This record gives sequence, structure tokens and C-alpha cells, in this order.
Amino acid sequence: MKKMAIVLFLLGYSGLASAYFQSAMRALERGHYATAERALRKPAALGEARAQNNLECLY
Repeated sequence: MKKMAIVLFLLGYSGLASAYFQSAMRALERGHYATAERALRKPAALGEARAQNNLECLY
């Protein structure tokens, strides 16, 4: 039961981080840097390496 809960949590987490990340990438393509920065903060805080890297590049 615990393994199932962990798997479901990880799947939900990766989907959430991915959604924020995709939103940030669309904002960057449009040149909306402030929007991209806000969208990258959540997954970066959750430890998403791609989001942390892209957030660093914005600065």
C-alpha cells in the first residue's frame, strides 16, 4: 500500500512540475520573462533541476 501511495505521489508531482515547466517555456518563447520566472519558481522550489537551471539563466 505504501509503495502504491509513493508511486502515485511521484506521478502527480512530476505532472505538476511538468505543467509549470511547460507553461514557463511557452512564456519564454513569447518573451514574457516575468511570467516565465513566476512559473519556474514552483518546480524549482520542489527540486526540479531543469526549472532551477532555467530560473538561474533568467537572472
